[in-house]
Amino acid sequence: MSSAPSATSGLFGLFTNRRINTKVMLGFALVLALTAVLAVMSYRGFSKVSDGFQTFNQRVGVVGMAREIERGFVGYRRLVREYSLTGSEAEMQEAKKRQPALAQAIQQALAETKNPERHHKLVELDQAFKKYGADFDKLIALRQGQDRLVREVLDPLGAKSRVEIEEMQALSMTKSGNSNSLVLAGEALKQLLLVRLNVNKLLGRHEQSSADGAEKALAALKQAMAAFSASIVDPEVRTLFADVNANVEKYSEAYHQVPRTTPMRSNCSATAR
Repeated sequence: MSSAPSATSGLFGLFTNRRINTKVMLGFALVLALTAVLAVMSYRGFSKVSDGFQTFNQRVGVVGMAREIERGFVGYRRLVREYSLTGSEAEMQEAKKRQPALAQAIQQALAETKNPERHHKLVELDQAFKKYGADFDKLIALRQGQDRLVREVLDPLGAKSRVEIEEMQALSMTKSGNSNSLVLAGEALKQLLLVRLNVNKLLGRHEQSSADGAEKALAALKQAMAAFSASIVDPEVRTLFADVNANVEKYSEAYHQVPRTTPMRSNCSATAR
């Protein structure tokens, strides 16, 4: 029973018998050791907090980039659709201007996204966006070809055919006085106007009903022209009719060569969040 107090007394005695400066140094060393231990523990704790904040900031940043990509693509898709409907050069140029910036934003999001599921969605988005851009380039080529055909062939032929049918109508009345020829020429003029109206609606709105209307009017126009041809008795009227009939055939051929462009629909959705 006396050995334990003796050992304790010995330890305290060892410390008690030291000189004052030695005691101070030992105490200071003990404080430094405790401080070092606390510093290490605090550093580890702060490192964990810092890592947590970095992970949080990275996730917030990825969500922010996904939202920016989504907003950017909505605007880009709107411009593409407007161009497909109107053929506006300004809309096309603005869409092409936004395309590289949007592609770069997707690549940046790919590089910074660590979550496997979100990364996979971004990969799919990147592939879909590249396909959409390639389709847009095809749309531009088709639309420009369509506009050139309308400007250089359809509009001039349609206008010329209208003038010539009106001349043919007046000439047939003067030369032959046949009221039936006058009626047939009037029917041909009516069907020509319906053809042009439906063709323009088709090219502007891409509606099947307009295509059906154009085909129906073309058939009726050719029928009226054939009936008018059978009623011709004057050589001058026959000559004018031959020119009109050739222009109607050219118009029909050109119309069927026009690319049937339709507004682009995207399967892309910026949902990689």
